[in-house]
Amino acid sequence: MHVTMVVFDLGNVLVDWDPVLTQQGSATPQQWQEFVERTDFWALNRTLDAGAEIAPAREAFAAAHGEDVAYLDRYVQHFPASLRGPVPGMTELVEDLERAGLRLGGLSNWSRELYHHASEGIELVGHLEDVVVSGFEGVAKPDPRIYRIMLQRFHTTADQTLFVDDMEVNVQAARGLGMLAHQFTDAQELRAWMGRRGIL
Repeated sequence: MHVTMVVFDLGNVLVDWDPVLTQQGSATPQQWQEFVERTDFWALNRTLDAGAEIAPAREAFAAAHGEDVAYLDRYVQHFPASLRGPVPGMTELVEDLERAGLRLGGLSNWSRELYHHASEGIELVGHLEDVVVSGFEGVAKPDPRIYRIMLQRFHTTADQTLFVDDMEVNVQAARGLGMLAHQFTDAQELRAWMGRRGIL
């Protein structure tokens, strides 16, 4: 396998993302976690990632969870606060990959209504040729369809593509389509892994 393109997930791979920061001054991290568990917030978030619009999703959430909708409102209103900048070490790694002549792209589960905060607010995202965003495509990882969309968008093939994601299920899905894939933990570990593979 000869890798010519590296495709990155965004959240907590390139972009340091912590949703609890949207609640600063209104709720503690423990209260946020209790809210997440009480309402199955991540199930809602997955529907947004898969293309659902925020307004009707909020209406249904409010009907089911009453005053807890205030957490969701803060999450949306203060979403930029959740983006702390590039993941440490990843700016340098991306720049080194660029210098090595590798093509770079993104594949991310992200609400289409919130994605602009990353594309406009995090300079590192601008180093990528393009980002395939689940919210715009109407399908999210680990569904194989979005990986196929990504390969078509970048005019590349699975055997030439390295996919990097922090979630094992997404990594396994990429491998199932024939891509080289690696589960991200931190920039130093990824750099060392790429070195052993002769990619960098």
